[in-house]
Amino acid sequence: MSAITRTLEAGVVTLTIDQPDQKVNILSTSLWKELGSHLEEVGKLECRGVIIQSGKSGNFLAGADLKELSGEPSATDVRNFIDRGHRVLFQLEELSCPTVACIDGAALGGGFELAMACDYRLIGSSPKWKLGMPELNLGVIPGWGGTQRLPRYVGIEEAIMRLISGESYDPQDLPPEDFISDYVESGDFQSAIEACLQRTDWQQRRAAKQAPLSKEELPDLDDMLENLQESLAELDQQIIPVALSLISLVVTGCLSSLREGIANETELFVELATQPLAQQRIAAFLNRKK
Repeated sequence: MSAITRTLEAGVVTLTIDQPDQKVNILSTSLWKELGSHLEEVGKLECRGVIIQSGKSGNFLAGADLKELSGEPSATDVRNFIDRGHRVLFQLEELSCPTVACIDGAALGGGFELAMACDYRLIGSSPKWKLGMPELNLGVIPGWGGTQRLPRYVGIEEAIMRLISGESYDPQDLPPEDFISDYVESGDFQSAIEACLQRTDWQQRRAAKQAPLSKEELPDLDDMLENLQESLAELDQQIIPVALSLISLVVTGCLSSLREGIANETELFVELATQPLAQQRIAAFLNRKK
């Protein structure tokens, strides 16, 4: 059964994600395939914008289907899963029109990463909305560009603090002002969508995201590590080496192009996801969800 409905009205394509028989939307191989197919068709159209939204109340996308990362998968299996998502997100960032994520609920892990691949983000008034990447608790890092896109939006130190703590942005802890295009009433996105599509900076925003950060934009590493000590001290001892690798990845990746940084992210993700620590934590998480 189809998980995505595509409509075209007044030159605007809307992709509504609503996986059948699921309480929340999750990024499985089948969903990535379907989204990629839709984007391929959209790329053939003359349209003035693409909207991505959820058909589920209180949920945008809950992240990756962890079942596909459980059961001691091979490095090849993990890489194929991750690469499929990257291909779709690159498709999204290469469309010849602006893209808008309409978020009216939780966008976690891969769901947050999908939203960051869009040019603009709108937040609805659902009290359940939140944006976060809690992957570190599972012994892995974000795998679909989160370690590279987030710091380009909110700054390196802020991104690292969020990635290490796993803390989400939510109604009580708002993200930086220019990261969200507007906050709107649930079910009343249309005027805010139109305002985004009327903007002329979407190509510049993409170009800035693709480029390396300048050295002037890097924080003082000694000061940053000192500020991060409290967050690192709160982590499980097993997770600290993963966190330190994540910090290095974020900093070095931001000095490269987005695609180079993502390539390095993938290498580290595959390495971590196939190790016993991640496999044990993913299995425990899935058991709690039963």
